[in-house]
Amino acid sequence: MRQFLVVAFLLAIGMLSDAAHARKVKVVPDAGDDYVNKTLPEHGTVWHCWYDGATSVLCRLGEAVRSATDSAAQSVAPIDPRLPKSAQQLWQSPSTMAGALVTIPLHTIPFDIALTGRLADAVMCGGTKRPCGVIFGSSAAKLADLVMVRIRQLATGAPTRLAMSD
Repeated sequence: MRQFLVVAFLLAIGMLSDAAHARKVKVVPDAGDDYVNKTLPEHGTVWHCWYDGATSVLCRLGEAVRSATDSAAQSVAPIDPRLPKSAQQLWQSPSTMAGALVTIPLHTIPFDIALTGRLADAVMCGGTKRPCGVIFGSSAAKLADLVMVRIRQLATGAPTRLAMSD
C-alpha cells in the first residue's frame, strides 16, 4: 500500500510539472516580439504577415507596385521551374495575389517570433530580385499597429524603417 501511495504521489507531481511546463512553453507576444525585415521599399512589394496563434503564419499583400522594370526583373532572374506555381506567382507577379491569404504552415509553436518573421520574409520575398519587404506581427492586432505606423511614415515622408527586431 505504501508503494502505491508513493507511485501515485510521484505521478501527481509529474502531471503537475508537465502542466506547468506546458504553460511556460507558449509564447506570449509583447511589444518586442514583432519583426520587420530590412528597410521597407517605398516603391515595391510589402507583405503583411502575422502569426495566427496556432499552426501557421498568414500573409496578405499590403503594397504592390507594377512598373516597366517588372518585366525586366523577370527576364534577368528566372525562377526555378521545380518550385510550386504559387511560389513562382508570389515572386514574379505579386500583384495577382491581391486579396489572397497565403498560409505558411508551422510544425511547432514558434519560440522565437523574430525567427518566424524571418521565415515569412524568406517565403514571401526570398526568390525575388525586386524590392520586397515584410511587416510581421506576433498577432493580427500587433500587425495592425505596425501597418498604421508604416502608413504614418509614408504620409509624412519619414524613414520607412520600423524600430523592431532585425
